[in-house]
Amino acid sequence: MKPRRLKKRKEFVAVTKQGVSLPTCGMVVQVLSHNLKAVRLGFTTTKKLGHAVVRNRIRRRLRAVADAVFAEWPIQQGDFVLIGRRATFDRPFDALKQDLTFALYELARQGAFPLTDKTLLRTGGAPQVLCDPKEKSTPSPVQTADKGA
Repeated sequence: MKPRRLKKRKEFVAVTKQGVSLPTCGMVVQVLSHNLKAVRLGFTTTKKLGHAVVRNRIRRRLRAVADAVFAEWPIQQGDFVLIGRRATFDRPFDALKQDLTFALYELARQGAFPLTDKTLLRTGGAPQVLCDPKEKSTPSPVQTADKGA
């Protein structure tokens, strides 16, 4: 089942204020568990990332990654917000999938949202992190070209 979308500002604000957050290299993942029997996804980018074309591409990439990863996870309920970063623009798709998988694994391990099947946490280990999420990301090539013009 494909997750529904968060669209209203108050839903995003609730996830930010009451939920749990985990930064990765390619995105920040926020989650808020609730009693609804639905998984809802929201995507956000700030104007600091660039003009509309850059922000839209980042959101499209986040949607594609979320559709690929959430299909594999046995998540019962919760609101998830994926916040784009500069690195999201040109990060390889497999690395973005790994970032989201790592974030979901860590948040599930912390009990931030319920899973229908806990065997996913017991099998194997945590996914590998390819970079330090706290390190400053470099601007994308599109942004540096735009600023010079």
